[in-house]
Amino acid sequence: MPIDAYRRYLAGLTAPPYPPFSEEVMPISGPKRSPDHPDRLTDCEAALEVEVFRLVDQAIEAGWDLEEVCVAVASISDHRVLAHLADADLHRRIAIADSNGLVLRGPK
Repeated sequence: MPIDAYRRYLAGLTAPPYPPFSEEVMPISGPKRSPDHPDRLTDCEAALEVEVFRLVDQAIEAGWDLEEVCVAVASISDHRVLAHLADADLHRRIAIADSNGLVLRGPK
């Protein structure tokens, strides 16, 4: 949803683009296309959109501004990716060290 349409919704001029909040967690649909399909990212965005909008709305209702909530969500996402990449790199380095006999083993 474009940011202007979202602002109109927040101002009470339009209905929300999803069902009302509930305590029930909605399942997120899984991928239906191969990892190399050009529309896979778009499919993932569509699968996450409703829950992300709900999260953003809850933060706004708690008193945060739309812009700062969106920046925070993007920052958290960036940190998650960086942590994932660092973890993968660490595992790769351990595997290389292990294959060279450099990994120290604890007592058996």
